[in-house]
Amino acid sequence: MKDFTKVCRIGLGEYGSVYVNIKYKDGRLSITGVEGPYKSGNCRGGCGQIYENISIYPNKYAKGWNAKIVRKFVEIWKRWHLNDLQAGTPQQERFVRRYRARFPNYRYDYGDMCEKLKRANLYEVEHNGEPYKYGCKWLTESVPDAILQWLKGLPETDSTPAWV
Repeated sequence: MKDFTKVCRIGLGEYGSVYVNIKYKDGRLSITGVEGPYKSGNCRGGCGQIYENISIYPNKYAKGWNAKIVRKFVEIWKRWHLNDLQAGTPQQERFVRRYRARFPNYRYDYGDMCEKLKRANLYEVEHNGEPYKYGCKWLTESVPDAILQWLKGLPETDSTPAWV
């Protein structure tokens, strides 16, 4: 997949227009957002990883957006943002995701997760033919082309944000 950048306006929220900036470059996906940006670089609401905020917004969707699309977008954001900064192998990360899904109020703690992986016999696994301990370096998990195509197909912004 070729590199791309896309700015979208999801709609109106409590603090004004909600924008997201989607960047895919050199195999890395980065998604950030802003609520009610000012030209000064400040904003009325949150900025950065605002996916929890946009799960309850917007009050009025921009053209091409609806609750179903926002839900899917947030799922993709949470799953694939900074895909090149994975502490574990795909096998280890699946364990972490399943654990967090089973215990949604669990606050991630690296040391605690290492202990959970040890008990599951997943703390040290084989990766690319070598032993790999969870968290000993950053690993990249490629974003599936279908996800990237879906993101590229999101509606373009219908207004120019002060910044995203």
